[in-house]
Amino acid sequence: MSGLQTTWFVIGAALVAVYAVLDGFDLGIGILSPILAREDEQRAMLRHTVSPVWDSNEVWLIIIGGVLFAAFPGAYATILSGFYLVFMLVFFGLIARATALGLHYGSVAPSRRWRTAFWAGSVIPSFLLGITVGNLVRGVGLTSSGDFSGSLVSLFNPFSIGMGILALALFANQGAAWASLKSTGELHVRSVRVRRATGWALLALFVLMTAYAAGMTGTHAANMVRRPLGWVVVLLALAGIACQQFFALRGDDRGAFAGASAAMVGFVGIWAVGSYPVIVPALDGGAALTAASASAGSGTLKVMVVVAALGIPVAAASALVVYRVFRGRVDGNPRGE
Repeated sequence: MSGLQTTWFVIGAALVAVYAVLDGFDLGIGILSPILAREDEQRAMLRHTVSPVWDSNEVWLIIIGGVLFAAFPGAYATILSGFYLVFMLVFFGLIARATALGLHYGSVAPSRRWRTAFWAGSVIPSFLLGITVGNLVRGVGLTSSGDFSGSLVSLFNPFSIGMGILALALFANQGAAWASLKSTGELHVRSVRVRRATGWALLALFVLMTAYAAGMTGTHAANMVRRPLGWVVVLLALAGIACQQFFALRGDDRGAFAGASAAMVGFVGIWAVGSYPVIVPALDGGAALTAASASAGSGTLKVMVVVAALGIPVAAASALVVYRVFRGRVDGNPRGE
C-alpha cells in the first residue's frame, strides 16, 4: 500500500463526509416536509431554506464520483456495474426532487403531485444510499478477479435494509436541525420537536445496527475495535448526538446543528476506519477490492493531487460564498411566487 493510495482513500472519505453533512440536511428537509410543513406558507418557507444551496451541495456527489473514477477505477467499475439499478433510482429521485423544487420556486402554484415528488425524491435516494453503504460494510458477491457476481435482490439484505433505515434517520435528523436553524414561527417550533425526536431515534438505531454489525462475520467490526481511530469516530458520533440534545435544551440552534453535523462525520468515519484499506469487501471467498488493488497508477494519483489542490478549494470557496449570501433565517412569507 503506497502513501498516495492511502492519501486518496482519506480524501475520498473526507469528501463523502462533506457531502453527507451538506446534502444530508438537504435530503432531510425533503424527508420531513410532510411532517414539518402543514400550510402552503410553511411549505414555501421550508423549500426556501434549501433552494439557494441544494445544487451546490450535490456538486460534492459529482466530485466523489470523479475521484472514485480517476483514483480507483477498479472499484468504480465494480460498484457502478453492481449497483447500476440502485444508482439509477438514486439519480431519478434526485432529478424528480430538483424538478419539484424548481417548479415550486417559480410561478407554478404548489400541487400535491410536486410535493409528493419532493418527498419521494428525498426518501428514495437517502434509503438507497444507506443500502449502498450497508453492502460496502457487509460485503458483496465478487469473483476471483473482483467483478460483481451478485444480483439486485442480494443487495437488499437485512443488514443493508437496516442501514437504509439508519440513513433515513440520520438525514432526517440533520434536516430537522437545519430547519430549526433557518426557520421562524410555528415551523421553527415544530422543527425543534422533530429534531429532538429524530435524535433519540438515531441513537437507538445506531446502537441496534452496531450490535448487528458486531455479530456479523467479517473484518469491519474487528478493525473498529483494534484501531484507536475507530473508538474516536464512534465517540464522535455519540458526542454529536449528545451535543445536539444538550444545545437543544439551551435553545441554541446553531450548536444543535453543529452537533448533528459532527454525528454525521462520525458515522462516515465509522465506515472509513472500519473498511480501510478495503473499498469493496467480498463475500464467499471472492477477491475484495482494496485501495492498492483498485487504484490507478502512481503518475495519475500524483497529477490528481495537483488537480485536487486547485479544484477542491475553489468548490469549497464557491459553496461558502453561497452560504454567506443566504445566511440567516427565512422569515415571513418567502414564497414570492
